[in-house]
Amino acid sequence: MAVTYDFSEQLAKGKTSELLVDTYYSDRFDIYPVDIDLERRGIDRIYRSRATGQVYLVEVKADSKTFTTGNMFVETCAYGGYDDGGEFVCRKKGWAYMSEATLLMYLIVHPLSTIGSGELCIFKPARIRGRMEEWTDKYSSVSVRNKGYQGRGLLVPMTVAKEHAEKIVLIP
Repeated sequence: MAVTYDFSEQLAKGKTSELLVDTYYSDRFDIYPVDIDLERRGIDRIYRSRATGQVYLVEVKADSKTFTTGNMFVETCAYGGYDDGGEFVCRKKGWAYMSEATLLMYLIVHPLSTIGSGELCIFKPARIRGRMEEWTDKYSSVSVRNKGYQGRGLLVPMTVAKEHAEKIVLIP
């Protein structure tokens, strides 16, 4: 049976994950919230390294399904639906193509975790975009139902995705 997600519920989970990642890095970075304009460009936070002063535009994604499926959901379409002919029409491209972040932090959350722990894979979005043609040919594309619209993405094995990560850390 297909699951229909609630946007507000998913947004709340995402905000919780952002705070978890912020807490993990708060001893090494000054972390700044962003306005809605930056959020629309795929940027959730601005991190500035206390050691070097380097600035990172960060997007945080969290997924508890990755823990059980072994796949990373790489969003190719954030908003779309089916036309009268039964063809999927994407109205807004997903983060894989549109994020302007310099770092994508993909948190694999243990589904039973109440403490807020997980494995954090840090990617450069440009590196993911560079794999999209190959991954589109190799891996399944699936629809994700939300109330009133659908998204779409590729199921990329985490073992493959991790090969392209800049860094992988465990958040206790």
